[in-house]
Amino acid sequence: MTNEQEQEYREEAERLKALTRAEQRQVIAMHRAIADNPSAGRAARRISRRSADALERLLNLPSSRRTR
Repeated sequence: MTNEQEQEYREEAERLKALTRAEQRQVIAMHRAIADNPSAGRAARRISRRSADALERLLNLPSSRRTR
């Protein structure tokens, strides 16, 4: 992950802090839905997975990753 990407994730996390925890989880769930969608392109899935992971980390939320 580049410094630029990390900065973007930090900025998004700062915006999400204005929301409730439930709403934050919904946003992350939307990212995960794309990451888990086999019909989405490989790049889109990878970007969405990284976004969800970074936002969970920056917002101190427990991981919502599914175990396979």
